[in-house]
Amino acid sequence: MPPLPEQQKIANILRVWDKAIEKVSTLISLNEKFFNNLAKKLLKNCLNPQYLAWCPVTLGEIFTERRETTLNKMELLSITGSEGIVKKDSLKKRDTSNKDKSKYLLIYPGDLGYNTMRMWQGVCGISSLSGIVSPAYTICIPNSSAINTQFIYFLFKLPKMINEFYRYSQGLVDDTLGLKFSYFAEIKINIPTIEYQNQTANILLNYKNQISKYKNYKKALQSQKQGLIQKLLTGEWRVNMIY
Repeated sequence: MPPLPEQQKIANILRVWDKAIEKVSTLISLNEKFFNNLAKKLLKNCLNPQYLAWCPVTLGEIFTERRETTLNKMELLSITGSEGIVKKDSLKKRDTSNKDKSKYLLIYPGDLGYNTMRMWQGVCGISSLSGIVSPAYTICIPNSSAINTQFIYFLFKLPKMINEFYRYSQGLVDDTLGLKFSYFAEIKINIPTIEYQNQTANILLNYKNQISKYKNYKKALQSQKQGLIQKLLTGEWRVNMIY
C-alpha cells in the first residue's frame, strides 16, 4: 500500500470519478422518468376503450404467430427483459439450451418475440437479428404494413399493458403463468394511423437511444475508476504529491 498522504491524494482523485458517476446516474434517472411519462402520454389512448378516434383491434388481428423451424445452423438468440433480443453468448451465462435445435423457432429482423412464461412481466423485444430461439418463446409477425412493431413494443412495455398480459396469462401461480399466442391474440387495443405510429416510435426511440448513451458513459466511468484503483493502489502509477 502507498503511504498515508499518497492514499489521501488517491482518494481525492477517485472522488472526482465518484462525482461524475453520481451526476450521470442522476441524469439517467431524470431521463428515464421523463421517457416513462412521455410514453404513457403518447400511448394512453391505445388502452382506452372509450377513445373512438383510433381503430379497436385484437392482437390476433394485427399479429400472426411464426412457428417456423430449421435444420440449418443459425445464431442462437435470447429474449431478455432489459436488453430485448440479443445473441445468447453475449449474456455470459452457461448455455443450458438443448443440443437438438430442430424444434427451435426462427426469428427475423422486425419480428416481435416474447417469453411465453414471463410476458406477464413484460419480457419481450423486437429483433434486429436473424437466428433461432427456444420454443419457450413466442414469435409474432405483423399482418400488415400499417403496423409499426417498434410502436407496439413501446406499448407492450407500459405498466397498464403488462397488467393486461398478466390478466390473460394462464396458470395456477405466478411461476407457472404462461401467455400462449391464442390468449395473447384475444387482448384488445386501439391502433392509431401508421403516421402516428411512426412519429411516436421515432420520438420514443430517440429518447431511448439517448438514455442508452448515458448508461454506456456511466459504464465507461465505472471501468475507468476500477482501472485507476488497480493502477494507483498497487503503485504501478504514482501520484504527484507536489500539487
